[in-house]
Amino acid sequence: MGLDGVKFTNDASIARFIVRSSDKADALFGKDIIEQAEIDCWVTMVERYLQHNDLGDLMELAGEKLKNSPYLCLNRRTLADIVLWAVIATDEKVIIPYIMFIVVSKIKKKTKERMISNHSN
Repeated sequence: MGLDGVKFTNDASIARFIVRSSDKADALFGKDIIEQAEIDCWVTMVERYLQHNDLGDLMELAGEKLKNSPYLCLNRRTLADIVLWAVIATDEKVIIPYIMFIVVSKIKKKTKERMISNHSN
């Protein structure tokens, strides 16, 4: 992708450019430098895991984070979630186990909540 003679050659750079240029930039890339740093940290991690072809570790790290929240950071959908989903959605060896992990994690969480609720009553 290129703009005004500048070429963006990796997916994360292109995604950053598109998000920063959109009217949803504050929501997707952060309202301040602290939020932007947190989001960019996750985007950079995804890039590094891809460069080292280490999706298993990335899925484990993301899975741990997503056990308690549907989002990687800031309790809302951000560029980090979009970039992670782009990686997951394009690799069927990753997406099926990842979806199963999320489903099983949610079932375990609901079961635990019900058990606690039943003991309280």
